[in-house]
Amino acid sequence: MAMSMAGPAPSAERAPGWLRKPESVLRVIEWILETIALAALAAMAIFTTVNAVARYFFASPIPGSLNMILLYLMPPIVFLALGRVQAANAHIAATLFVDRMRPGTQRICRIIVTLVILGCVMMMTWGSIQELMHMWGRSLGGMPELPVGPSWLFIPVGLAAITLRALWQLAGLTLTRADIGKPQDIEVPDEIGADK
Repeated sequence: MAMSMAGPAPSAERAPGWLRKPESVLRVIEWILETIALAALAAMAIFTTVNAVARYFFASPIPGSLNMILLYLMPPIVFLALGRVQAANAHIAATLFVDRMRPGTQRICRIIVTLVILGCVMMMTWGSIQELMHMWGRSLGGMPELPVGPSWLFIPVGLAAITLRALWQLAGLTLTRADIGKPQDIEVPDEIGADK
């Protein structure tokens, strides 16, 4: 198993005009969501450090700190970057056989995998919206009492982003004949791999 990044399905230079504008809009949306996820990660690191200092040096940890991290910082870190992961094909993939297939067969495999991802993510999006509506207005007991509903907002937003990206990739794979690109290991950038 290797972490693979296939080239975008079709690249901006070779893509038809009708594919370029929505692709750039999706990239902006993914960038915004990824930036929020990174900000949540930075906030979690700072919050955890401040809590540790307060706990060990002043014997007074921040009340409800674990619940705050779990409710408000972990969901954006996990879910808001999903669209970007799908766009880069940076998910874990077993490529032992697919790499040895002809480009047309690889395209069919990518279409099948994208359809499976799309089906699963659409069901998860629907379920998360239902759960969001169910949890809205509820709170987690303890000191301080924390509202649960806002933490559920990140989940359908992140799942909707990966749904949009998977739909767009499916359109690119089925409606164009551009090269889908050969998967590359993330650990070996193009410049380094070309030197070997």
